[in-house]
This record gives sequence, structure tokens and C-alpha cells, in this order.
Amino acid sequence: MQTILLPSEIKPGCGSLSHVQKLFNAVNKNDLVVAIDFSELTWINAELCPFLGINIRLLQKNNFKVLFRNQQQKVAKILNQNNFNNSLLRGNYSMEDKFNTSIPFIELQADSIEEINFYIENELFRKIDSELELSCDIRQQISDAIFEVADNTKTHSRSNRLVMCGQLYPQKHRLSFTICDDGIGIPNKVNSTEHIYGKVGLEESPKLIDWATKSGNSTKDINVPRGLGLAGIMESMKILGELTIISNKGFWKSTSSNHTILNNIRTEFHGTLIKLDFLLNPDIEFPGTTITTPTIDNFDF
Repeated sequence: MQTILLPSEIKPGCGSLSHVQKLFNAVNKNDLVVAIDFSELTWINAELCPFLGINIRLLQKNNFKVLFRNQQQKVAKILNQNNFNNSLLRGNYSMEDKFNTSIPFIELQADSIEEINFYIENELFRKIDSELELSCDIRQQISDAIFEVADNTKTHSRSNRLVMCGQLYPQKHRLSFTICDDGIGIPNKVNSTEHIYGKVGLEESPKLIDWATKSGNSTKDINVPRGLGLAGIMESMKILGELTIISNKGFWKSTSSNHTILNNIRTEFHGTLIKLDFLLNPDIEFPGTTITTPTIDNFDF
């Protein structure tokens, strides 16, 4: 049996997620039993559970038997409240969400429109409505963004699995929501369709993600009806909050001040993670929509 020892914290940010990804990518294929050791993990942002979950599902997809070990009480509480443990361990690990802020971890088929709609209305908005009052317009934009991410997964990633969950931060008037898939990844898809960078395309992953977010750029077949696309989601998020994309070897983020950040990551994420951070405070004044010239940093993971 081999062990993945999780770090002390799993938080948003290129460095933290790259480190965890490196641990999963280093698994030895000659030993098909993997223990996920939580003994050092004292904190995980609940909305990042899809990132952890999709990596575990990928191990299982490749015939690994995955075990959980040594969850600390604080972490176990988070993972029990948001249905992560219940989904991955298939047991009775649920716990009451006393603060009513956990948007449950769920695994769906990307084309399950009715299930996605039910989840948004009865899980996501039910939690929001208990704490905050949103306009119909903002509710619709949140729904549209989530549905468009699901549609992009079905159309572009060659994966039909969606893993998602979120966390409401009422005092910050913030909803953080993450959707992951285990498909080929945005850079792979863009480069195989557009042939922008040839065989070394993954080294240019941040730029390939950035290409996909530009208005008019799409890898959909010309005969396939187009939805909002990543460009449409990005335009909405300029007003609603922040958008983060991790795919293959690329990290891309549009901040609440409408700056774009591009980073290279050395360890490949096999799929796509899209994190939507909605700023729900109606008093927030949003700046203009000018995006600065991206900068590229290298992370040696």
C-alpha cells in the first residue's frame, strides 16, 4: 500500500493546488492500493472538494483501491457536512450543516439538465436564500454560469462526469462554487483543434486557456449551437466576481478588479477546474472592465 500524505492546508491558489496535484500524479501504478492520509490536514476550503474528489475518482477509474485515513475532527466536520465523505466512502457520514452554508458535494452526468437544475434551485439557492436576498437578474446569471460550465464540459472535454460543490460565506457576501471534470482539458482541446503551439502546446497552457476566454474563439463544431462559452462566462464574472480556471498545466484567473493572472504549473491536472466566486454584496461598486496584460510565472512543482 502507498500513501498520499495531504499537506496541512488546501486553499485556493496555484501553489497549494499544484502541490496536492503533484502528490496524486506521483502515485506508483505498480501498487493499486492508495491510502489518503489526512493526519496533517487541518483545513480545506470546502469549495475545493471537487478538486480532491476528481483526483480520487481518477485513481479509482484506473483500478486503484482508495482508502481514507486519520481525518482530523475539524476537517471531518467539513467533509461530513458537505457530503464529500458520504459520496466517496459510500457510508453514513452525513452531519447536520448547522450554519446552512455548505453547498453539497455532488457527482452528475454533464447532460443531466434536470438534475443540475434541481441541484441549483434546491441546494444552492436554498442555502443562499436563507442568508441573503438576491435579485432575479443575479440569480439568473449564477444559474447561466453554472449551466454553461456544464455545457462546456459535455461539448469540449470528452468527459461526461461533473463534480461540484460550493461554500457560502454570508459575512463576506460571497459564494464560492467549483466544478471539475476529468476530460482532456481546455489547453489540450484548443491546441488539438487550432494547432496553435504544435506538440509542445501544454507548456503554453495558460495562453491556451486565455485564448478560450476571448470573444469569438471556440472549439465547438460549426454545426453545434453555441451557448455563452467561456468568454460569456468571463464577461458575467467581471460584474459578479472572480473566475479561476485550472486545466492541464495552466492556471488562469480573472480577479474582482478585472485583472487577468496567468501562471504555469509543472504538474498536470488531468481535466478542468472552474471556480466561480460570486460577490453578492449589492453595495459593491465594480471597476471598469479593462484587463491588464497577462504575466507568466513558473512554478516548479
